[in-house]
Amino acid sequence: MQYQRSILIMLFAAGSIVSCASKTAPRSSTPSSRNASYRERTISTATMNADIINGVNAYRKTKGLPPLRLLAIASSEAARHSSNMASRKVSFSHAGFEQRALVIANELHGTSSTGENIAFGKMTSKQVIDAWLKSPDHRANIEGNFNYTGVGVAKDAKGVVYYTQLFVKK
Repeated sequence: MQYQRSILIMLFAAGSIVSCASKTAPRSSTPSSRNASYRERTISTATMNADIINGVNAYRKTKGLPPLRLLAIASSEAARHSSNMASRKVSFSHAGFEQRALVIANELHGTSSTGENIAFGKMTSKQVIDAWLKSPDHRANIEGNFNYTGVGVAKDAKGVVYYTQLFVKK
């Protein structure tokens, strides 16, 4: 089984997000919150999973790639990993990726490859996708020869969101 991994580590400074690829200031659609500091900023996770999948599929379409189909077991594993990172049961990392890939492979009676993108911060789904697309390893997963995906997000006590997207090729 071939596994693909990538990691996006984001460092946060007051009012800005710094990644190894670029520096971007958080943006908001409301003028009153444009000046909100990082600590004050809140992100709704109500539709985040669907927004990330839809955004990734919209990007894939621009590249002539087929859309990724939602896979419940991948979403469940992604949600569990994000929750574990948010609750500090595991560090922000790909720790346990092989186990997540194995759970998915067992459910599907085999897979040919699995990939994972993770991120954290107070970002919208668009900001997460844009950050992943600026990273060659993350973009490779998004543009990869996968046919299934699952996304999970979880907030920690301070409102910081942890994002996990799994990619699966059956």
